[in-house]
Amino acid sequence: MHKRWSLETIKPKQRILYYIWRKGGVEDNISALSRALGYLDDQPVRNMVNDLIGEKCLQIKENRIKITQKGINKIMIYIFPRIMLPFFFTLSFVFIWYGVGEMFFGIEVLPITLIFVGIVIFIFSIYILYFNNKFEKDIIRI
Repeated sequence: MHKRWSLETIKPKQRILYYIWRKGGVEDNISALSRALGYLDDQPVRNMVNDLIGEKCLQIKENRIKITQKGINKIMIYIFPRIMLPFFFTLSFVFIWYGVGEMFFGIEVLPITLIFVGIVIFIFSIYILYFNNKFEKDIIRI
């Protein structure tokens, strides 16, 4: 049976990557990072951060630990919905706007507009399929 995603189902390295991504980078202080993630001991977090730096998923820049594109790729399956939220909002607004315009103001929706929206949704679907397949393999390897 498929488990629901929760904080417990995310692997520890993914949790560190997600936390650092969410914060936009953290200070180069493993103790503070350990406490923020709920660890009582710094050593496991220190080992995982060093592993992630070695895998080039994290980098230390100007006394801050930042996530690299490779690190983002490893957690893309978790952050993708958050990244796409503005797109969904805009797309739904466009459909509502056209519906209201048609119903109340008699504005006709041109076929080219519907074709354009259809193409955008189609490209978006391909985008989701591509990234889901590509990054799911990376998530499983962690």
